[in-house]
Amino acid sequence: MAMNKKYLSDKETQEFKKHALIAYQRAVAYLEKWFQFENSVFKSFSCLDLERGLPTLDQLIELWTLTRSNDTPPEALYSELAILSSVYQSLEGKSVDMWCSFFSKESAPNLLKLVQHVCSIPVSNAFVERIFSVMGNIWTNERNRLGLETVKSELCVFFNINSSCTDFKERVVSNKTLLKAVASNAKYVKKK
Repeated sequence: MAMNKKYLSDKETQEFKKHALIAYQRAVAYLEKWFQFENSVFKSFSCLDLERGLPTLDQLIELWTLTRSNDTPPEALYSELAILSSVYQSLEGKSVDMWCSFFSKESAPNLLKLVQHVCSIPVSNAFVERIFSVMGNIWTNERNRLGLETVKSELCVFFNINSSCTDFKERVVSNKTLLKAVASNAKYVKKK
């Protein structure tokens, strides 16, 4: 903005541009040193971005080899890609929505494996950090004798029950089978 309003002389403007370019080049050099952009495994994932176009068979085969599956890429991958090509024009929305629409209409188990594999990779560690944060709130100095199983159970309840306490109470009270099982002395098997 200062350069547009002519607060700086031409010489000062050129000097600023020179220093800004050097800072930019150093930042790019740092990023290229520590992060792989061209040879990254994640670059091959981009072929599944349907907003940019259809993947090629070679891209899908390369992606198949990265899934750590010992199987060779199935020949059915070609026919599944052909099915995707035939319905591609009718798919709308974001890439994930396009895949959901495709898989709801067509059977493509091998493509589904690839898409599930890539979409299951978290984009950040924020969820894990949140679990540790909540665990720290549960496992305080006052409650330091809690067993690992108790903390695990509290975390499971915290993250998996989305209803309020009153809604949960109403649901438990209305479930006669559950109340009968809780009141009995019979052994039960914990579901995993």
